[in-house]
Amino acid sequence: MILKSMNGVCAVFLLASLAGCGGGTGTASQPSSDANIIGTPSVAMLRASVANHPATAMSTEAAASLAFMREQQQLLFEIYDLDVSVWNLPLFTNLRESASTTSESAKLLLDRYQQADPMYGLPSGTFKSPEFQALYEKFANVTRENLIEALTVSIEMEELNVRELSDQKAQVVNNADVLIIYDSVLKASIGRLVAAMRELNQRGVSYVPKFITQAEFDAILRG
Repeated sequence: MILKSMNGVCAVFLLASLAGCGGGTGTASQPSSDANIIGTPSVAMLRASVANHPATAMSTEAAASLAFMREQQQLLFEIYDLDVSVWNLPLFTNLRESASTTSESAKLLLDRYQQADPMYGLPSGTFKSPEFQALYEKFANVTRENLIEALTVSIEMEELNVRELSDQKAQVVNNADVLIIYDSVLKASIGRLVAAMRELNQRGVSYVPKFITQAEFDAILRG
């Protein structure tokens, strides 16, 4: 997989998927029946785990993957932060906290390998990559429409996140310390997807996966 190409491809997939959103019916926010904190290791714990492995030579593609993951996780955080301000649903606070940790985890690796942070110095809602900027604006507009759309956007983002992280792990990354972070971010993304899907189902709404197979999606939900 070539990250330079992948960025544009992922943006096209996401924008195309969101073009179909907006058909959900609005619903008043109700108390979440399951707002458990999503299991995401702290950055301090991950830093300690990574420190047990030497920083070895990193390929150009792996470095690009780290920068991509940093913007990707920050996008999730920014949308969940918006959700918290718009919707009275405890789940979004938990999703935001988890995404904040995974974004900082990506930054941990960028700092460790002395790679530039694409988010450095940028204000909230602003991204270095035009693709991610377009995604933020699209997601932000859709997530404001109603709570069902906000939950659906959460699931779409995490579904694609799971697919991309799995692909990058398999095809790009081979540094032991980097794999620790990718594994952690992937597990956190799965946890967020399951939590958002549970909330959506409790509101009587179903979801058809767009970026992974139905069998893969069902396996994630079963745990």
